[in-house]
Amino acid sequence: MDNAKLQDEALEWFVRLRGQEVDQPTLHAFERWHGRSSRHAQAYLAIEAMWQSRAFKSAISEFSEVAGIERIHKQKPRRSRALKQYVCLAAAGLATIMVCVWTLPEVILHWRADYVTVAGQQTGVVLPDGSKMTMNTDSAVAINFHDGHREVTLLQGEAFFDVRHDAMHPFLVTGPFGITKVTGTAFSVRTDRQQDRVILERGHVDVRLRSGDGGHTQLDPGEMVTASYQQLSGVKKSDPSIALAWRNGRLVFDAQPFTDVVHELSRYYAGRVFIIKSGLEKSLVSGNFRLDDIESAFRTLSESCGVTITYLPGGTIFFR
Repeated sequence: MDNAKLQDEALEWFVRLRGQEVDQPTLHAFERWHGRSSRHAQAYLAIEAMWQSRAFKSAISEFSEVAGIERIHKQKPRRSRALKQYVCLAAAGLATIMVCVWTLPEVILHWRADYVTVAGQQTGVVLPDGSKMTMNTDSAVAINFHDGHREVTLLQGEAFFDVRHDAMHPFLVTGPFGITKVTGTAFSVRTDRQQDRVILERGHVDVRLRSGDGGHTQLDPGEMVTASYQQLSGVKKSDPSIALAWRNGRLVFDAQPFTDVVHELSRYYAGRVFIIKSGLEKSLVSGNFRLDDIESAFRTLSESCGVTITYLPGGTIFFR
């Protein structure tokens, strides 16, 4: 179920149970909804946690002063329903704001992006100058092509570029931390919360930081570099046939920690994945996994490492 819809339902039940006298049919209906999956229970728990938070109680206090709730509260008990209605209105308003805050980053991302992929999806795009872009899982880009200017902003995820040569008009890929400049080449850029990673397959690229005076680095084929907020890393060797195997529907690992492998595979999985067994970062994994059946990859991984895998409703997976 879509997260926003689930949160809306949780909020509706929360306000409904506090805004009226609850009869048995209503209570039974709520229990059926609450017990449908762990995600339903967690969504309702999140609303309850917000209700108990200091920020919410402070807001209720301020709302009470403005609305005169304290005066109503001191009157006869028959007016208590008015108090409950005021509090429920406040709860509904603040909870709605919280739902908006939870979903706002994704809304803003989609608003800024020209192209978006979801978890497990890859798509090819022919850019206005004839260059080709292949977007990997859960990625978003914005493009800016006009009067010879060629620029792609990688907002999230990863993309591979096969750039049409044009010596007069450089091709720029801007990530959160670095800018890659080329005239005609083939390379990938991947970003996360800590860094941008550039891998060159063919040609030459120039990579520099977006902020500060961090200099720049030039790559030759089979090399990679990462850009963080403060610095560029040293140039390292990278085999594009392995690092960029996702373009052929595979992920290849060579003696990588179990936790890193699970993290990488989970990028292609729409549900949530948790590792609750300690020490798995010491278990090394080598393998070649298909991207069109990530759950099978998880099962193979758990069997090879002697780890128990548990599936919960809503697509949640635990390694334990």
